[in-house]
Amino acid sequence: MFSQPNCRRDFHIGIICALPFEYNAMSRVVDEFWDGAQAGKVGRDPNTYSFGRIGDWNVVFVHLSSTGKVSAAIAAANLRMSFSNLELVLLIGVCGGVPTTPSGEEISLGDVVISSSIVQHDIGGPFSDGFVDRHNFLDRVGKPSKNILNFVTLLGTDRGREMLEDRAAVHLAGLQSHTRTAGREQLGQQPPQDNNSLDDTSRLRAHSPLVFVGCIGSGENKMSAEQRDGLAKAYGIIAFEREAAGAWDEVPCIIVKGVCDYADGLQNAEWQATAATTAAAFSKALIQRYPRTDRIDTDDQLFVGGRILHDDARGVAVTR
Repeated sequence: MFSQPNCRRDFHIGIICALPFEYNAMSRVVDEFWDGAQAGKVGRDPNTYSFGRIGDWNVVFVHLSSTGKVSAAIAAANLRMSFSNLELVLLIGVCGGVPTTPSGEEISLGDVVISSSIVQHDIGGPFSDGFVDRHNFLDRVGKPSKNILNFVTLLGTDRGREMLEDRAAVHLAGLQSHTRTAGREQLGQQPPQDNNSLDDTSRLRAHSPLVFVGCIGSGENKMSAEQRDGLAKAYGIIAFEREAAGAWDEVPCIIVKGVCDYADGLQNAEWQATAATTAAAFSKALIQRYPRTDRIDTDDQLFVGGRILHDDARGVAVTR
């Protein structure tokens, strides 16, 4: 039996969703929502939060008001201030996939990508061929924490991927049986093939989605298939999305996104719900595998400028 948390210190995993349909998909894998939770937040934090439980973990959701790296950075920074005990933040949603990984594996619509590193592709000066100068950018973005780096490295092994795929398949089966009210469309099931909306219908497949771990490109500029392939080849990128560059340096972050198009400037709205659903299923599987660590209780005192700040029962810093 799980008890409802009563302070912000009890939340150790955060989840960021940029779009409502991404949150809708993720909400369906939550084991329990703490709708009555009054954890509060620090002053001047504009974020709106909701709370729940996935497995043994209390999770806090933050809802973005708009897409893009600036919105994600602001939300992540405020999330970190209000919930200082977070060990892991997942940025969950949809992305554009690179058709073929650096190792030659095919990425299909509905598959899921997990970040091992981030490259931002919308800064620097453009060249005549439309590409962007990325010199030494990996050093500028920084690296994830040791805990997250080691965890993602494990997920990227053959056994790690297989375990995630097997566990996600169970969650996905449950999501597929859940019928939405709007249109009575089953979540997670592949939409009908439409030769007019997809360049390569041979990439549609009926078997369970796969997971890929690697470098994710982040930026808000649209690109052609040629530009996508050039960046992917230069930096080993397996997918492109819009928010990761903003959140990456603010919180201990892993990006989990479902592939809804091929990052070639041709959006595929029909696959968005499916991709969001597979991302949600894999995110739950990831959270269930995330290792717990022993926590040492302290007197919750923080010395700032010669004064002692304490956390009250809800985790709000006040001066005594």
